Amino acid sequence: MSENPNTRKTAEEKKQKEGRLPPGQSLTQKFPVLHYGPVPPFNPLFPDFEPISGSEDEHITVRMDDDTTITAVFKWDPIKVVQLAQGELPEREIKEEDDPATPDIREDVATISAAPAMPELRVSLNGGRSDVPVEWRLKVEYREGNRQDYFFAPQWDQGPGETEEEEDENAPRIQRIGNQTWAIGFRGEFVGGNATVYTKFCDGQTARKTFRIWGYNPPRPALKAFLGNLTVRVVCYQESRFHQFGTTPGIWSRWNEGPLSVLASSDHGFGLMQLTSLPAPPNENPNVSGVLPDGRPGVRQLWNWQANCQAGQEYLNICAGWVATYWQEVHDSVESFSNLAEWEAIPEDQFRAHPDLLPFTAEQFRLELWSRYNSHGRYHNWDVKNKKWVRRRNSSDPDDDSTGCGYADKCNKHFNDVLSGSPPALWGDDPQ
Repeated sequence: MSENPNTRKTAEEKKQKEGRLPPGQSLTQKFPVLHYGPVPPFNPLFPDFEPISGSEDEHITVRMDDDTTITAVFKWDPIKVVQLAQGELPEREIKEEDDPATPDIREDVATISAAPAMPELRVSLNGGRSDVPVEWRLKVEYREGNRQDYFFAPQWDQGPGETEEEEDENAPRIQRIGNQTWAIGFRGEFVGGNATVYTKFCDGQTARKTFRIWGYNPPRPALKAFLGNLTVRVVCYQESRFHQFGTTPGIWSRWNEGPLSVLASSDHGFGLMQLTSLPAPPNENPNVSGVLPDGRPGVRQLWNWQANCQAGQEYLNICAGWVATYWQEVHDSVESFSNLAEWEAIPEDQFRAHPDLLPFTAEQFRLELWSRYNSHGRYHNWDVKNKKWVRRRNSSDPDDDSTGCGYADKCNKHFNDVLSGSPPALWGDDPQ
């Protein structure tokens, strides 16, 4: 399209007199430039864009003429992850980053309640057309210490050594139309850690949003009621100061409600009862239910405080059986002692019958129980000469504090302090 300079100049002066041409602008009679450079991509799902501030690589530049450049900045963020109300709470948006201006709310965290219950999550698009199919999937992973735990929705049994590209290709998705909501189901499982929502659009474009799933600790009165007797409660206190979720060393100075990730220690202990290696099939019965074949606690026991406590109670019951077996073996005389740590030496005079063997007192039984919970090792030896049970280690040994005997003594002190009405710090307001 050519331009006549004479008629253009006359028309320009007329427009200027009429006030219809901004100062410094020139009138053109040629076809306007619609874009400068490559044509920017366009997603039909989102025809409307909201101008916001952004980085240089988000700029879309429209060249009007040689003197004027108009720059618009757009950001396409279609995924909105919303946690539904838990109790009377209003629903809130789960964001990728926490806002330090709201210290009482972790905006990048969906929470496991103290009930306990998994969060009710809904995923939807911010705006967009309502007639275009969209595919969704969720991945939750916890990879700390000796854990490599994964959860997928929809359900998918991940193959060994799957790369991220293979996972993206093979993992199933659930389809929704346009801005329909996907209510994520956890299939009755308890999972936590780092979570990612993936979406795939009809034109092949993809997007993702990351957040965390952490938990709230149960109120201490409710926890103690669930644990039952004081013998079990002092173990929970000694192991975690009543924290299923927390960090060390923070738990030793104050009780924290959460939300936090599962409490994990350097020896791969987890949660309230600090579960590490537990009896599991195909070992001889009895076994702790819900644990993995290699004896590690199951995923549910990491993220459901009641399951964690139940496993700890089952293990204490197994330890109680070991205590009874140990007494019987010393009484009857056996060639080998069962359920003892391999490094523990048995005094030679134990290898004969002791019909005069005294039964354990209630306190001796508890000490024996607590020692085995901590280290599998016994607390007592039978003093043949003086015919009484004695502590098997010298309490003045430099490493005694880190042994089963030292652990049992700490539990015994907590036990007696609570009974005397002077519970230890962080025990809580309720007396027992």
